[in-house]
Formats: sequence, structure tokens, C-alpha cells
Amino acid sequence: RLRLEGSATGAWLDAIGDEVARVSLLISLGWHVSYSYPHLPIRAITGAAVACLVIALILIFWYCIVIAKDANTQAYGKDLGINRESDEVPQPSPLWKTIAFGTASQVARRDFTDLGVLVLALASLPQVAFLGMATGAGVCLLITVPIHIRVVKSRRHRVDPVP
Repeated sequence: RLRLEGSATGAWLDAIGDEVARVSLLISLGWHVSYSYPHLPIRAITGAAVACLVIALILIFWYCIVIAKDANTQAYGKDLGINRESDEVPQPSPLWKTIAFGTASQVARRDFTDLGVLVLALASLPQVAFLGMATGAGVCLLITVPIHIRVVKSRRHRVDPVP
């Protein structure tokens, strides 16, 4: 980075490091909040949220490795499962879907999440940050699975010319 150079290995290390930091942040927040609320099943919620996040990340990295061949995990789902190599053309979405997807993808960006967690921690509200991240992990899985299924189906139905 100092020489303004990049490499494929560096891109993958950056993507993996970002996601390890995200999972670690979720675990840390859950652990911290569980001591404040020992009567609530915070550790179980943390485990479920981490499981959702890890499954979603596995699907996202599969997409990045197999389909996009790029380490940019934030580009996941931009084509909403349409295979770039095929002749399929994405149908235009209604304006509300475009705005909703664009807004959701910007709010879900790592930088926005990190800033939100920092602000909530400074405001002595780590439980709100934890609930937001745990909910986000579940939503991430709910969004990722249908896109993954659509990508896999489009790859199975694609007919490659016989050499």
C-alpha cells in the first residue's frame, strides 16, 4: 500500500481479514453484553449469529472464487445471480427495488457498520450494537441464500458448447 501497488494475494488477505474482524467484533460484543445481562441467552444468540454470518461468508466467498474470480466481497450480488458468461440479460427492477437494494448495500458496508458500533460503544450502548450486528448476520444469511441458489441454478442450466 505504501507504494500504491496491489496484488491478488493482498486483495484476498484484505477481504479475509475484514471478515475475520467482523466475526471477531460480533463475538466480542456478544461476550461483553453477556456479562451485563447474565439472565438472557446472549451467548446462544452470539453463537447463532456467528453461525449465520459464517455460513453467509462461505457462500459469498464461494461466489467470489468460483463466479467473480475476484476478492471484492462487497460486489456480491450486484448482478443478482445472473451469470456474466451467459447470454441472460437482467430484467430492469422497479425503482423502489433499486433504491432499497442500493440503500441496504450502502448501509451494510463494513465502514458504516464499524462507525455505528463505535458510536454506540462511545454512547455506552454496546447491547444495541450487538443486537444490530446479530440481526444483520441473520439478515445477511436470508439475503445470501436465495442469491446463492439462483446463481447455482443458473450455472446448472447453462449449456456450454461442446469442444
